[in-house]
Amino acid sequence: MSGQVKQKVPYDLHGLVGQVLNERLRVVQLSYVSARQWLYEVEPPSVGKTRRALKVLGHPSGREPGSFYRLKTALDRLKGLRCPQLEEIYEVGVLHDLTPYLVSEWEPHQSLYELLRHRRAPLKWFEAQSVLIEVCKGLKALHSKGVTHGDLRAQHVLLRQESSDAFLIDFAVSGAFGAPPSQGLERSLAYWAPERLTFAAATPSTDIYSFGVLAYLCLEGRLPFTPPALNPEDPRDPLRVLTELHHTEAVPEMSSETPEAVQALVKRCLIKDPYQRPATIDELLSVLINPSAEPSSSLAEAEVHAALALEDSDPWEEALSLERPSPETQPSAAEGAAAQPRRAALIALVISSALAAPLALALHRYLF
Repeated sequence: MSGQVKQKVPYDLHGLVGQVLNERLRVVQLSYVSARQWLYEVEPPSVGKTRRALKVLGHPSGREPGSFYRLKTALDRLKGLRCPQLEEIYEVGVLHDLTPYLVSEWEPHQSLYELLRHRRAPLKWFEAQSVLIEVCKGLKALHSKGVTHGDLRAQHVLLRQESSDAFLIDFAVSGAFGAPPSQGLERSLAYWAPERLTFAAATPSTDIYSFGVLAYLCLEGRLPFTPPALNPEDPRDPLRVLTELHHTEAVPEMSSETPEAVQALVKRCLIKDPYQRPATIDELLSVLINPSAEPSSSLAEAEVHAALALEDSDPWEEALSLERPSPETQPSAAEGAAAQPRRAALIALVISSALAAPLALALHRYLF
């Protein structure tokens, strides 16, 4: 399953079970319901075909204007993209009641959330390294197409049964539909950047912040900022308290078993100011792949020397140097001596031409 919290389903709200969608997909059963999504299992009418997941997005009574257009626009950008770290989406459309849906690969896989909940312990570094690298590759593929995930969390990271490779699901949905409904909001808020908590649009920087929360959870076994909704003794409003935590609280210290470079990376991802976070996913990958590598001082020194050379250079000198012949093209001593008379004659001609006009004018004024 996709790892979302299951709820008791009293009835099929959309009335799809037993129906054939678009005359191609038979709806087998309703698997579960989350805050924003109804997940159905569908299959082609012919026997032996691979089953698919039908994800009906949003409540029919609470549709957001333009949500389907935003979702389709984002998914159209991903057409032709083949990335094993992203779930494969086959089509997107609307039901008879105009509720958006998408059809994706069936996901009988364990989520990262379920894995951590069952283990009740953080991942070892080599385990977390593999998962986090796969997550970064998925985010990099999305960002390369101008698409953000918008709701990256442990429930949306699945682990394939045959290889334990991680891949992302439900990307672009948050960007299309805005904030989740209130009954499921606390699960997303724990991963949201401070600027995202004001319900601003998702950006690559907010994805990087969510990745920092996810990495902290993998390595420490707990969230850096605990949602008060998960603490029954805290009667305060979870949205307000969690917003304060993300805006004001420092990142708790991490275990010494985590490489120092990775600890520093996670803290950079969780910086409150989005402009001080890592700018690209490549920065994350470089540290995760080789956390023991020292920053290249030679490259920094080369950049400094280049800047100093540019600052001290004379543009006129550079321009003149472009006209200077190389040693290979310079004439020999004999050729240079032979060329001297020709150069002298040319210089005399130029001087005489330059002086001829003023002398003629002066002579004209003297005589007339």
